[in-house]
Amino acid sequence: MLIYFTSAIGGNLTSSVFVPYHATCGSGGAVYGLLGVILVEFIQSYQVVSRPGRELAKLLVVIVICLLIGTLPFLDNFAHLGGMVYGVLSAYLFLPYITFGSFDSGRKVCQIVVALLLIIFLFIVSLVAFYVVQGTGWCRGCYYINCIPYTKHMCKNTFSSL
Repeated sequence: MLIYFTSAIGGNLTSSVFVPYHATCGSGGAVYGLLGVILVEFIQSYQVVSRPGRELAKLLVVIVICLLIGTLPFLDNFAHLGGMVYGVLSAYLFLPYITFGSFDSGRKVCQIVVALLLIIFLFIVSLVAFYVVQGTGWCRGCYYINCIPYTKHMCKNTFSSL
């Protein structure tokens, strides 16, 4: 539950930085945060997975397809990406882990500390950026993260074209 809410808040905060003049709602950031949790869970316990390469490929295909669907109009890919980043960091912070020795245990403690510091840092940077930057004018390619014009008028009159 904590990971879900952290991903939702982080995704919506990221969305508010990049698309400040359009109100969005929904659980997109939180759901993508849970995809990030699955990715971290796989990374942390790949030693017990029978075919890790195959399973990682399946997971990455699902993530890529979901992100490509997010490039359609009126879907907020900034919230999705932000939720995934916050979900990955929250997973390192809150999930219990199997340890395979003292070195692995120490490595996971370091990951927890780094994840906590990164979540705090990203949250502060996102808040400052929300009040200072607001918008994607400084990033020409960021427009295509939210809506790719697959047809001539596909992204016209969407919040991505602001």
